[in-house]
Amino acid sequence: PEHDDAQIEYVAVHENARGKGVGGRLVAAALHLAFADDRITHMDLVTNNPVARRLYERVGFTLVQDMSSYRAEVSG
Repeated sequence: PEHDDAQIEYVAVHENARGKGVGGRLVAAALHLAFADDRITHMDLVTNNPVARRLYERVGFTLVQDMSSYRAEVSG
């Protein structure tokens, strides 16, 4: 990496596998792999999905900043 951070952008679990710990194991594996690189000092993620947020909190993430985004509709 060029910087000291890593990102998780998207985690998806097939609906048949949801609620079985698959998402948590995927995120834990990503964290293990990222932090095996000594250059990585922190991991950030952005989500507006409350289910995903609960998953990330279960594996150890904490909310640092709650952000909102807005989109302007342009009529033409």
